[in-house]
Amino acid sequence: MTPVGSDDDPVARQAELERRTDRARGLMLGLALGESVGLGRHRAGAVTETGAGGPTSSGTITAGVATQLAAFTLEGYIRAAARMAHKGICDPPGILWRAYRRWATGQGIDLPADATMPFSGPHPPDGWLCHDPALHERRGDAPTTVAALRGGRPGTIEQPLSSSMGWHGLVRVLPVAVGATHGHLATVALAREATALTHGSELGLDVTSAAVVLTACSLTADDVLGGLRTGVDAARGLGVEAHLVGTLDRAMADAVGVASPATPNPTTRASPAGPSLDRLRSLAPDPTSLSALAGGLYVAATHAEPERFRDALELAARAPEGAAVAAVAGALLGAAHGASRLPVDLVARHELAWPLDVLARDVVAQLSDPPGGSEYVEARDPLWQARYPGW
Repeated sequence: MTPVGSDDDPVARQAELERRTDRARGLMLGLALGESVGLGRHRAGAVTETGAGGPTSSGTITAGVATQLAAFTLEGYIRAAARMAHKGICDPPGILWRAYRRWATGQGIDLPADATMPFSGPHPPDGWLCHDPALHERRGDAPTTVAALRGGRPGTIEQPLSSSMGWHGLVRVLPVAVGATHGHLATVALAREATALTHGSELGLDVTSAAVVLTACSLTADDVLGGLRTGVDAARGLGVEAHLVGTLDRAMADAVGVASPATPNPTTRASPAGPSLDRLRSLAPDPTSLSALAGGLYVAATHAEPERFRDALELAARAPEGAAVAAVAGALLGAAHGASRLPVDLVARHELAWPLDVLARDVVAQLSDPPGGSEYVEARDPLWQARYPGW
């Protein structure tokens, strides 16, 4: 675990803790707003009024299903970290699998009991997240995820359940990138395992690896482009498929107006590339995780300034699978800017803003100085383990 500041400088420690929290909140809220804008839900039911401050919009922004699943990913991740602190042994993918089962139960989806996994059969819901009524609302379809849950057993990297590389398998696991900023070196491996619970494409798993690294670099970067460049370089070192690396290079080259490393003539420079719908649709032509990542990277790199966040999501929404691209772009930009720089009028209207904000704060607390204590440290918060049981 990476220390949060210096014990000798409590001011610096607190400032670093607040920065990490703001970035984690930005990741979750940016992802949620991106998916909702991509689905057109920021306009549904909105009423435009004109007051002294100019036009304003009201009306609840409903979540997408990938955002719901991302919330349960982060809740499961906190549970796994809490169990590790107290028991020293843990099966994080198994805990995430049970988190997705809690989501499905709240959705009214009938699931078979899994005799190989404790606590998988009928039992009272535990923790706090599953009691949020907004998470019981149907906000879209996740057919590959639901099929796997109904099948009664999780997939693994070695024994995949399908060859799917649909974008839900990527977007829902982006929250685990927060672990990388706290020195959890197994973050990428866990993200791959979490995707493989339901989506088994080998290329898709490589996309997950690259996306989590990009998100982690955005969480720690001083600026958007710097974080994205560092993330692409880091993804190149993961040993992922060459096609994926080439696609990421192309997305960055198109965004910043320089030739791709794959260009035969290195002296050839592309003309400066502003945001282009044609380029976006070429990079993100379908509902795969690769398109979601390439398109999201392109949009984030072409809209690096905080004041262009809304424009970024609007452009991403015009991709063939707008919700996928906008969710990734929103996550990358939110991670880089932090929640404090996101549009308040959008955040305040999102139906999951509060639970996502709480989860982001709680994961940083768990990874920095666990409120629930550990095997050898007494809990500061006696209710923490009831909020995040270790299974």
